Amino acid sequence: MTALYWQLAVVSTVLLAGIFLSRRAALLAAIGWTIWTFLKVRYPKLMVIQGGLAWGAYLGVVVYQNMHGAVAEADNRAKALAAQLAQVAASERLVASAVQHPPSGSWTVIDGKQHRAALFKAFSDARTVLCIASGWLGSAAADQQFLVELKNALRRGVDVYLAYGWQTSAGTHETSRVTDIALSELREIARSSDASRGELHVGCYANHEKLVIVDDYLIVGSFNWLSNRQVTNNERSVRIDDPAFASKEAQRLKRLVAQDRVL
Repeated sequence: MTALYWQLAVVSTVLLAGIFLSRRAALLAAIGWTIWTFLKVRYPKLMVIQGGLAWGAYLGVVVYQNMHGAVAEADNRAKALAAQLAQVAASERLVASAVQHPPSGSWTVIDGKQHRAALFKAFSDARTVLCIASGWLGSAAADQQFLVELKNALRRGVDVYLAYGWQTSAGTHETSRVTDIALSELREIARSSDASRGELHVGCYANHEKLVIVDDYLIVGSFNWLSNRQVTNNERSVRIDDPAFASKEAQRLKRLVAQDRVL
């Protein structure tokens, strides 16, 4: 009966170590019980049984943690898919709104390398708000000219909202050195001692929208405003001059940035 109690102690300590601490703790517990068994137990058959129980319990911990990890990964994938579907739905609502209630103003097509000029014009046009959404953020696009225009807009009292964060099907956004450099520059501007009247907000979430929104108009299309500078691929966007429509979209983007703000 005493042997049974010891065997229960072996199994329970290894399992509890794995469940409440870590796989490494369970491994150490299994190793410790194995050493203790060979030093204290005098019967070979009992040694094999007790050692087998220790390592069987450790194997159970490994299986449990692998299953738990698979469930967590599936949950993350489901959340990422839900976020992407929500974004698709938001884009569909944007299109539907434009179809059902056509903007009262004019439409202007922006092509190829015109996008960078349109971006800097938006910086200078903005009076109270400027929103820029892109799949990615990089220092190539957020270059010195971009940063100068950003500082000038903030000094004029413009609130600037930047959004990025395209995610894979696993629900992850893979950052790179160019993203880190851009974020570092933006942080420096945000905490600058310059007497800026406007505020800088940066959000990272499951985003694939490409938008520029200022007070009186918005630009929607294919161009990644915060990561593309060379414009080597075919890019096309439309500027929609409609203050009410622009304001509505700006409010939506502000909420998204606020929910996942990184700066």
